[in-house]
Amino acid sequence: MTDVPLKFVASINDDRLDENTPSDRPLRYVDISAVTEGHIRAPIAEVTFAEAPSRARRLATTGDVVVSTVRTYLRAVAPVDESLSDCVWSTGFAVLRPRSVEPKYLCYAVLTSDFLDEVVARSVGVSYPAINPGDLGGIRVPVPPRSKQRMIAGFLDTETARIDALVEARNKQRMLAFERYAAQRDGIFESAGQARPLGLTMRVLRGTTFPDRYQGNSSGDLPFAKVADLSRDGNAPVVVGAENWITRSVASELKATVIPRGAVIFPRVGMAMMSNPRRFAGRDLVIDDNQLALVLTEHGDPRYAFHWMSTVDLVAQSNPGAVPSVTDASLKRLRIPWASPDEQRRIADVLDQEAARVSVVDGALRRSIALLRERRQALITAAVSGRVDVGG
Repeated sequence: MTDVPLKFVASINDDRLDENTPSDRPLRYVDISAVTEGHIRAPIAEVTFAEAPSRARRLATTGDVVVSTVRTYLRAVAPVDESLSDCVWSTGFAVLRPRSVEPKYLCYAVLTSDFLDEVVARSVGVSYPAINPGDLGGIRVPVPPRSKQRMIAGFLDTETARIDALVEARNKQRMLAFERYAAQRDGIFESAGQARPLGLTMRVLRGTTFPDRYQGNSSGDLPFAKVADLSRDGNAPVVVGAENWITRSVASELKATVIPRGAVIFPRVGMAMMSNPRRFAGRDLVIDDNQLALVLTEHGDPRYAFHWMSTVDLVAQSNPGAVPSVTDASLKRLRIPWASPDEQRRIADVLDQEAARVSVVDGALRRSIALLRERRQALITAAVSGRVDVGG
């Protein structure tokens, strides 16, 4: 088997959306966050050219492969099938077009751990690592004869489909467990108390811009939680740490709003907001300007506010567009069922207990999914490298 630079078997970024495209042309735009290792996740933004971000320029066709060249640690790689061939892709992707290689094999070749590890190794930058298309094209891939490529692709199509089906089944179990909990929670709030405008019971706090020169410290007085920190291990549902920390003097210099313990935290913009995560501040902290926080102004239990806020669909409250966002005004118009402080504590205790039970079940399912995905990745790498007999 011969190893050759990627650029010898695939062209990179052949097609681009014309800058003179009519402003009212509808587009289906795919951003980096919509892609995982081998899959495209919904939703795909449907916007006009005028509404689309300036990075919505890459074009791809059936059989191409998209590879993220920014935030390369995300390992965002996916094949472009017929259902995606009319999409416009972020310039954060490199679009690979197979020239002297089987299209399906090309996708598996760039999904191997060997290739993705090399992409990460050649990336430049700390907080926003990226690789340029030239360096990407220089990474070597194994290229067996065409007949062998088809065998490998066929074998992996079958085996990864089996693994993906198991992952889907586990995810359905996760969803069912959460839906049962959500139905119980929503039923409790329906009769919890008389509805009042959120603006009368809570205040909305905005996050703070975080200049690069202050980033990179792993200790300090306050965690500076970015949106990505909401998904860090140990931060769900209570945020107690972050990748970056600052001192109180730096917070003062930045004129940062310190978010108090007990606040409800969530993203306010983009794909992160659309996934509807909620977190509870387990200590004083600072959040970035892509997030908002709600703090009680009336006497009550912050946990009650957190559980109620988890019932709110932020997407329904957001401004539409390529980058949807939630505003302070839209949040203040929401109506929260307001119970007595004692009743709030009782409800919060019940929901804490139920949420903890669901979390145990979800944790077991997530571990099972992680093992299946590791198996999938190892299988792809072994088959492409020739360490697994695929027949022939």
